Amino acid sequence: MHIKSLELEKLLKRIFNKEQKVLTVKQLHGGAQKVVYKVACLDGFTCILYVWDWSKNYVLGRAKNEKAKPIGQSYGAELFEYNFKYLQQLGIRVPNVYYIDRTQSSYSFDFAIVEDVGNIDLSAYIQANPELKPFVLKKLENMLKRIHKHSSEKYGQLNLVDRIEKQSLTCEQIVLNETLKDLDHLVGNVPSIAENKDRLTKVLYKLYGDLSPRRKYGLIHGELGPDHVRVDPEGNPILIDIEGCKFFDIEYEHAFLEFRFGEHYRYIRNDELDPNRMLFYKFHLHISYSSGPIKIIEGGFPDADFIRDIVDYNVKATLGFLNNEN
Repeated sequence: MHIKSLELEKLLKRIFNKEQKVLTVKQLHGGAQKVVYKVACLDGFTCILYVWDWSKNYVLGRAKNEKAKPIGQSYGAELFEYNFKYLQQLGIRVPNVYYIDRTQSSYSFDFAIVEDVGNIDLSAYIQANPELKPFVLKKLENMLKRIHKHSSEKYGQLNLVDRIEKQSLTCEQIVLNETLKDLDHLVGNVPSIAENKDRLTKVLYKLYGDLSPRRKYGLIHGELGPDHVRVDPEGNPILIDIEGCKFFDIEYEHAFLEFRFGEHYRYIRNDELDPNRMLFYKFHLHISYSSGPIKIIEGGFPDADFIRDIVDYNVKATLGFLNNEN
């Protein structure tokens, strides 16, 4: 446990000016970049404790000083705080932040105490309330439209984009370079990818070559699967894990939504997007989510079997592009 119960009680008193008796502090599973705890108190109050501890970051391999990728970073309390304020100003529902500490004066990590919006994610909500599926997905569609309509002539992290004077590379050039790196990584780890590297590289360049120039970007969540959407009792969506919000091609977001939402994507699809960009980003994402999870396993992530299932699914999807390589 990162923060002991007695220390949490002192924090809660400072935040809410009220005595609290902490009953349980339970770590929630699944996070590969930050540690998440649910804090339950004697009077029934609950909240969530986020901890950004580099030693528990399985995505970045604990490389604290690693140079941020050109596509933008998606880790850290600074990004979380900035993105929270940004989205809140736009009227996008995210968990309220009660307290955040980035000083590391008391601990060797940054942390935040935020609103507990429940553990019912979108998939669980739809499964429990199938008759409400069109209703809640329509609300999510409207939320996405409100987010994506915000645009910028620069791409990147929300806390950096206003400082950028010139960008020599386009979004698709950055993604092309990242995909080539991920493909090289997969060659050393997945025999079926190694056997088809040349063909897959050819497909990548073909998809890249089909793109038309663009210099306007939309606001995206960056990694919006059903597990990053909570649903309140009225059926309103609430976005979590917002550190990766950025200005980028909206097709990137929708390519991710399409393969994460599966059959439910039809409720939130956007038919006005560029189909060539959708296909290019879909190919990239399947390669990225084949390579990235392998690195997470290499970093010591405890639930390796779950991660291997992600790898297997995306490797299969990547190789599926070879059926239409001409």
